[in-house]
Amino acid sequence: MTSTSSHKSFLRQLPSQGTIEQRYLLSTTQETVLGREPQCQIAVDPFLYSSVSRRHAKVEPVSSSSSNLTWQVCDLSSANGTYINGKRLQGCKVLRAGDRISLGEDGPEFIFECQSTNNSFPPAVASGFPTSNSRPIIPNSVKNTSTNLNNNSVTSTQLFPIFSTGKDLAQKTYLIPASVTVGFTILMFAAIGEPMLFNLLLATYISGAAYYFIYKLCGKQKPWWVLLGSALMTAILIPSPVFGLLAVIFRGILPGGGVFNPNNNFLSALVAHFFGAGLLEELLKALPVLAAYYVGKQVQRSWREKIGVWEPLDGILLGTASAVGFTLVETLGQYVPNLVQNVAVEAGIGAGELVVCQALIEG
Repeated sequence: MTSTSSHKSFLRQLPSQGTIEQRYLLSTTQETVLGREPQCQIAVDPFLYSSVSRRHAKVEPVSSSSSNLTWQVCDLSSANGTYINGKRLQGCKVLRAGDRISLGEDGPEFIFECQSTNNSFPPAVASGFPTSNSRPIIPNSVKNTSTNLNNNSVTSTQLFPIFSTGKDLAQKTYLIPASVTVGFTILMFAAIGEPMLFNLLLATYISGAAYYFIYKLCGKQKPWWVLLGSALMTAILIPSPVFGLLAVIFRGILPGGGVFNPNNNFLSALVAHFFGAGLLEELLKALPVLAAYYVGKQVQRSWREKIGVWEPLDGILLGTASAVGFTLVETLGQYVPNLVQNVAVEAGIGAGELVVCQALIEG
């Protein structure tokens, strides 16, 4: 779709997840970048659209003649792709009026529009802030106010607001943690009387809940199999010769050998735990992050952001996933059994299990 000097082109963002409709004027001289990075000309909310890359796509003018302009959209090697009218974009594509641009399959949607400058059109700026002349969006709840005032009956959606979410229910932040919590609660009740199974369920739930919080806080999407691979790699490294080699270095060569000596004074215990526990364990957890960084440097750019360490957030997500694997194997498989045995000898089996629950919650 060409645009002469008497036309302007816009991107109209469709309302979703509580956002309102907005229009963005496209520059005729510079590119317009879309993404969750605040510096983008069209910056989306990273908490609402975690699947959008920092710099996801761009719309730029392409001069076809001295009097005509054509706009094209280009994907910027985004992790989840850019879709034009439901089809994934490869490289760049010339836009036509009415084309729908989606940042990821479930991301924000924009419609490309052209408008004659002779007609009145709601002005907007590319920075994402609509002007006071923008057309107001009236929610359905406001449109139907008169009907609601004349109807005093209580509807099922008023009694159960969750029903009113419709197809957007799967995108609600509380759905996954609430469902998982209910499931683990049932399983833990069923595991009463089986200490090892109960502890495994409790440790899995606590570590998973902590990781989910960090994942949502980062506001970046990472493939689940990459995160699972980081956790599994750490879990495999603990019983492997790699851990033994690191133990020799940090507890034999470096002053970390006294980490298990209960007779150390404060300074000796601090130095021993710094080398023999702190540095050793953190280096082990960092190995999957280093491996992901190396693999990311070897693959194509389109895969680098998915599986590699592209920015600090990637390191945080991979490092915390590695810590989950460490917790489940080292804490639950080695530390907890020894703790149960030592406490049970002194105070009984029940006291040992109670201490284990406290240790898992604190850890």
